[in-house]
This record gives sequence, C-alpha cells and structure tokens, in this order.
Amino acid sequence: ALLAARLSSDIELANTVWHRIQAGCQQLLILEKRRNSLHEFIASNIWQLAPNLSDLVGPTIAARLIGAAGGLAPLG
Repeated sequence: ALLAARLSSDIELANTVWHRIQAGCQQLLILEKRRNSLHEFIASNIWQLAPNLSDLVGPTIAARLIGAAGGLAPLG
C-alpha cells in the first residue's frame, strides 16, 4: 500500500510538473506572437516616421535610436 501511494504521488507530481511546463510553453507562444505583432507594427510605422534612418540601420535599431534620443527632433 505504501509503494502504491508513493507511485501515485510521484505520478501526480509528474502530472503537475507536466501541466506547468505546458502552461509555460503556452505563455511563451503567446509572448512570441505579441513580439512578432509589435515588430511588424514598429517596422511599418518607423518607416513612415524616419525612412532614411530606417533604411540605414533597420526598423528595430531606428526605433531604439529614436527612443534613446527622446524623439525625432534631437536626431535632426
């Protein structure tokens, strides 16, 4: 009986761990989709705001430079 209880608790623990892993993977997939959506948004909008800078360094770096500078005016 003790062995059976130990096995069932090990299986229960393993199931709990497995469910946590699955939940973590689901969260990771959601975050990846949000990241991709944000990247697409930045890429399309940064080109309209600063096409030359975006062409020169790429949309992600351009957005970071503009953010670090405090806007477009300090870069001009």
